[in-house]
Amino acid sequence: MEISNELISEKITIEEIKRTEQLVSLQEEWGELLSRSDAPTPFCTWIWVNSWWKNFQHDRELHTLLIRERHPSDATPGRLLGIAPFYIRFSGGVPIRIRTLTLLGAESAFTERHDIIAAKDKRHVVTTAVAEYLIKREGELWDIMEWEGVGRDDLPTEIADKVESETKQVYSIGELATSWETFFKSLNPSMRRNLRYYPRLIHRHGHQSDARIVSDASEVEFVVREFLRLHQARAEMAGGEQHMNRFDSVESQLFLRETMLEFAKMRILRAAVLTIDGQTASVQLTFLHNDTLYVYYSGFDPRWRKYAPSAHALSICVRHGIESGARKIDFLSFMAPYKRSWGAKPYLRSETVFSRSSVFVELARGVRHLKRQFHLFFDR
Repeated sequence: MEISNELISEKITIEEIKRTEQLVSLQEEWGELLSRSDAPTPFCTWIWVNSWWKNFQHDRELHTLLIRERHPSDATPGRLLGIAPFYIRFSGGVPIRIRTLTLLGAESAFTERHDIIAAKDKRHVVTTAVAEYLIKREGELWDIMEWEGVGRDDLPTEIADKVESETKQVYSIGELATSWETFFKSLNPSMRRNLRYYPRLIHRHGHQSDARIVSDASEVEFVVREFLRLHQARAEMAGGEQHMNRFDSVESQLFLRETMLEFAKMRILRAAVLTIDGQTASVQLTFLHNDTLYVYYSGFDPRWRKYAPSAHALSICVRHGIESGARKIDFLSFMAPYKRSWGAKPYLRSETVFSRSSVFVELARGVRHLKRQFHLFFDR
């Protein structure tokens, strides 16, 4: 049964977080909410969101919302039900400055999934409360509002009618078996053949190889350094598929170092390091969170390209993930052929856009769409 907006308003309060120090102070409460949320991912952790904001805030304005149960005493904060980690970015200039309200991380390729966080069985309450609150502030707070993970069907009718557009973004996820042997047998014959062939080819050509999983904080600096080097080498490689160097800025590298170190401390980071003749040939970053292995970025040395080092490194991550209890593998955004080879299937997530009636706003949305299509062209 759908709860009316009036009843929701009576039962909750919304608090605005506009200062960085307020975001920093939320670490403990944020983590507690995430532990009882309905769909936690590594990209929803306080560590990830706070580090992204610290490194990329520039001239943006924080506007995160805390959704709480209303306490009998209004002077006492109620229990946290949800967090909507929004911020405002600006485009245009004099005389038109366009304000876009969107979720933290949405402008970069580093945060693969953007979500509000809601306690179990409270997503409808949280979504409705946030939507109602923000719709009332159109013009005052924002000119465009982008909301990933929410579609028209998730909103009350009177708010859904205000949605200007809804798009579906393609993501890819697969099921894992309870053992590597069982999962391996489920792969298509070509994939099974390749996973056997290339490691043997390395040795057949007289090389020595070794592969291991790195998850300890003491080795994070080594892993990040090697990853950045090989990620850049892959991007600069002549021939083959085109890939962008996602981590070519100082800010992005600081962000990666901070998050990988904290993820190692939290036992989330699982990085595969493949060496050939004592040299690092490939690094694959993955995150093990709850029962899901999330496949993040990778890099490899083009000199060893003929041995498919990235596939080898990923297989080490998958095997380790299964042995550690992972039952799903999430390849995140986009659907590439290699993901299908690992048994992934596409699924769609909604993104709704609200906007004021303005030709400048339409222009800003068009530019954003072109940028997204450009980034999707370059798969990991």
